[in-house]
Amino acid sequence: MTGDHKHGLYAGHDHSHGYGYRDDDRFDPRQRYRQPVRERAPLPYEGSLKAVFNAAVNEAVEQYPVLKGRFLFVNAGELTMQHDIDPRRTGFRDERDIQQFAGQMVQEAQGGSAFATKIQELGVHVMTYNPLPFRLFTTQDQPYEMEAMATFYHELGHLVAPAAFGSPTEGLAENVADVFGILRHIQKYGDESKAIEMGSWGRAWRFVLTGQGDHFTTLSIDAMPKLLEKLDVQALTPAETAALSARVALQNTPHMEVMATVARNFRDVQKTIAQTRSLSKGLKALAEITLSDDHEKSETYFTFRIGSSALQRFLDGKVNFDVETQKMLFGERVSNDTGPIKLEGEYWDGVRQRMADRRAQLDKEGVLLGMPHLKEPRAPQAANTNVEPPKPPKKSGWSLFGND
Repeated sequence: MTGDHKHGLYAGHDHSHGYGYRDDDRFDPRQRYRQPVRERAPLPYEGSLKAVFNAAVNEAVEQYPVLKGRFLFVNAGELTMQHDIDPRRTGFRDERDIQQFAGQMVQEAQGGSAFATKIQELGVHVMTYNPLPFRLFTTQDQPYEMEAMATFYHELGHLVAPAAFGSPTEGLAENVADVFGILRHIQKYGDESKAIEMGSWGRAWRFVLTGQGDHFTTLSIDAMPKLLEKLDVQALTPAETAALSARVALQNTPHMEVMATVARNFRDVQKTIAQTRSLSKGLKALAEITLSDDHEKSETYFTFRIGSSALQRFLDGKVNFDVETQKMLFGERVSNDTGPIKLEGEYWDGVRQRMADRRAQLDKEGVLLGMPHLKEPRAPQAANTNVEPPKPPKKSGWSLFGND
């Protein structure tokens, strides 16, 4: 572990292959120093990203004052660190203390993904980067630096954006962090960023396969393109970027009961793949579930929105079945066929048409998708602002605002 004096949510392993955090302050930092560092996995990129991360850390501290004197960044892949730590503001006594703690963060990261944490008793914000063997927010033809920065910005979102750490709402923190990370990615890379397309698909596909909703952020990501039609994303200040991320996530994070219902709808996809060892048959199951009209059996509105996001890149022929993608889809290599996944023939042409028709219907009907409509819509009634509101009844008992 090397130090760089140019410059955390306590989070840990995210075995669901997302980026994340842990809200857990129950530990003894000194005890953690004594843990050995396990052997590192090979890096999925050549060279070093140290200079890239140095610049990103310096920028983060400059843009977000909450990090000043309290920020530690650890690159578990390369065994390096950058920090802006002021011993007068933290529980670290000296550089040796920081080195020891950074070594423990490397240990925490082994076998998992990147994470961020705020450790109250030390007064520090910690981010630990650990590269995954596949990508979540970039395509394989893009420099790996762009994937690394997507990770960095996601974890930074956990540290600086409202509701991105410690929220009791299931999945909200990850939604905020993904929106923040994508906004920052677009601010840095402009039109070269494919974080919206890749993030929406990756999060939806993993939810379809696993049913785990803690990192399901597709609906928040899918809300972003329409916002970007009006938003001057480059003009956003750092504070505005953080605030907007929370707004988008708060409006688009689905309730856990919705996620449970939709997860049950998709459970046959993984079962089909496991039983037949055929991805194409699993994708057929996904298509039929996504396009189902059976309102008595499933929540078709959210099922279509999520299923269509998971299926569309396959229909477009954009998913290459190389080893990296196989690991993303299944967690391991499952096939020696590493070519592009092609969904061709009469059946799949029909699916494409049905998807297009349903999307057009969704654009027209919104949340009323598939529900009965009036033949002639009622004319909207204007609110009568001249009518005196009724007098409130006499109060009795307990009131949120107290009694008169």
